[in-house]
Amino acid sequence: FGEGRYIPEQTLIDSFPDDVSSHYAHLDSVESNEKGQPLLRITDFGRLIAHGASVPVIRKGMFLVATAGVRGDLFTKAAILVLEHRDSSGTLGVIINKKMLHTYPKLAQAGRLAIDQAETTLAEMQGPKRGQVTEAQLGAIAKEITVGRQMLKLMQLPAVDVRIGGPVGLEQFPLGAEHHMLLHRFTEPKDLRKTSKLAVSASGSPDSPDLFFLRLGELKKQIWEILLKKIESDKSGAHSILFVGNSAWGPLQLAGEIRGGLGEGSSWGWIP
Repeated sequence: FGEGRYIPEQTLIDSFPDDVSSHYAHLDSVESNEKGQPLLRITDFGRLIAHGASVPVIRKGMFLVATAGVRGDLFTKAAILVLEHRDSSGTLGVIINKKMLHTYPKLAQAGRLAIDQAETTLAEMQGPKRGQVTEAQLGAIAKEITVGRQMLKLMQLPAVDVRIGGPVGLEQFPLGAEHHMLLHRFTEPKDLRKTSKLAVSASGSPDSPDLFFLRLGELKKQIWEILLKKIESDKSGAHSILFVGNSAWGPLQLAGEIRGGLGEGSSWGWIP
């Protein structure tokens, strides 16, 4: 930085000539590039978020690797599998090399406590002093509790490994199911495969299977039943991975971090 302006490192200027220093002026306001795309903004909590022009190499199915410049948080030395990516809507991924800090029994105990607290809250909201709470709001909480119970069943299956997927929704588990993902290799039954999305495309052979992911918050009751039964009955010895939380970036935010938009050099390298 110099006189309130960010000057990209020369290597970044050479690699991305469309990013000129004038794009990074006035860091306390939202800036746009020549196409009107945001480059920098400040969140409600004062955190500076970098944005940059699209980096074409980024796509679903690839791996991001944190650079040495990423220090002191969950992403230190992280490797991330990109599950979804669009410049217009952002990026979704999961950290693949971070195990849960708590043992399974402790995680399950904390999960049951969270569900008990949610049930108590729901009962109070259904009482005579429910105020302006709508039936839709009550239904949403009841559904979240039901899915939370399914999540606890899933994590305790022997063929399921549990890992940290990222900071988004991490503290909500087993609630907040929309933030949690399951990575698996099942191509059958058809309803399960239809609900799943391709995560990593391989040869499709038993030795090199395609990998799929599920957004657990989107599963209907029938699919939950199919999924649990499939994992319990599978004799292949393969494990599915339950990712608690996820790693997400807004539109062009990841591009800004790759281009070094916060002045500390690029935050991410990649493996195609």
